[in-house]
Amino acid sequence: MLDDPQRHAAKLQRWMAISPDHQAAYKRVVTEVGYASDAATLMPSLRASTESSRSTWQRPTYFAAATAIAGGLLLAVGWHFYSSSTAVLPSPLEQVQTVAIADGEKEIRLADGSTVLMHGATTLSIRYGSTERAVHLLSGRARFDVKHDRARPFVVYAKGGSVTAVGTVFEVSVERDVQVRLLEGRVRVAMPPKVHEAKGREVLLAPGEKAAFSPAPEPAQQPSISERQPPQRSLNTFDDVPVSVIVAEVNKRSSTKIELVDETAGRERIFADLNLDDADAVARRIARGLGLTIDRSTPGVIRLSKGH
Repeated sequence: MLDDPQRHAAKLQRWMAISPDHQAAYKRVVTEVGYASDAATLMPSLRASTESSRSTWQRPTYFAAATAIAGGLLLAVGWHFYSSSTAVLPSPLEQVQTVAIADGEKEIRLADGSTVLMHGATTLSIRYGSTERAVHLLSGRARFDVKHDRARPFVVYAKGGSVTAVGTVFEVSVERDVQVRLLEGRVRVAMPPKVHEAKGREVLLAPGEKAAFSPAPEPAQQPSISERQPPQRSLNTFDDVPVSVIVAEVNKRSSTKIELVDETAGRERIFADLNLDDADAVARRIARGLGLTIDRSTPGVIRLSKGH
């Protein structure tokens, strides 16, 4: 809200409408983190409830106390950079932001001013770091209009390969193969290595040129149990995404499939941080959020329904 209220107000309003707990959480944050309350006043439903708290603040004393208590709270950090007109980019250690659409087109604006136009059933994950702007195109097709930043290349990862640009416009589609089409500027396409190859091939594209490659091959042998590293729990942040889209992504990755018995449940939209590699955990989270019943009577299938 502090960064771009026009962009975020509608999403915040939908999130708050889901539960009184959400309204209470937002009010608590904007009340307890001093200057961040200015964002709350942009919401008419919260203006009255936050106005009385704001009128009693002593700015120097309260800000020192809030800083001591809040420490690394994102809103406090966000306000510090917002008020000093310094752009804030997520740390490479932050959770991945996932954006998905089931149909149509959707344009999103990234933190650096680059834009992504998503076409059809498309899912992507975004992670910005100090040395790289990374987007993982999990499925579908997207057009990228990239802002110039030579110190931090913009890289789109897809099925083991990557497309690197500095300032340009290009399209990437992920189906059985990965297709890349350059519209403006220049990009470097790194293709995944084939079987028995140590390194994949790289090509430079000029405007109008295309490139395509197949997904990276599966490893011929799996490491022994003693050589395996503990699995890393990677969370994906879903912001107002249909349940059916999330279930489809989980079912692509997991041998255990989630089945939505009621179609209406698939159209419900949720806000959640989920590990897409853990079908059981995702099913529990969806069931808890939508009040569904879990049925595990069929091996390898988790059915979610409105029955009791």
